[in-house]
Amino acid sequence: MYFTYGWPKILRVPEADPPSPVSKVLANRDRIIFAIITHSTLSIWTSKPCLPVISHQRSQKSVEKLGQNVSLVWKPDSTAIVVVVR
Repeated sequence: MYFTYGWPKILRVPEADPPSPVSKVLANRDRIIFAIITHSTLSIWTSKPCLPVISHQRSQKSVEKLGQNVSLVWKPDSTAIVVVVR
């Protein structure tokens, strides 16, 4: 059974150019930081307090050549992220 607690938070995810919906949100193993990807951006956030650490947007040329961001995986010690493209 899942019990929620606290109030929901609305995050202002940095917008991509052109705008695209959020593809995936995934926390690291310790749930201290989490990553958000859209089709062309990657943002890393801290959990408490909920603040953006960094945001990276891929160029349109990179998206056309390699494909859109689909998913991501954290390295177990949170020192790297693998972004899956299609």
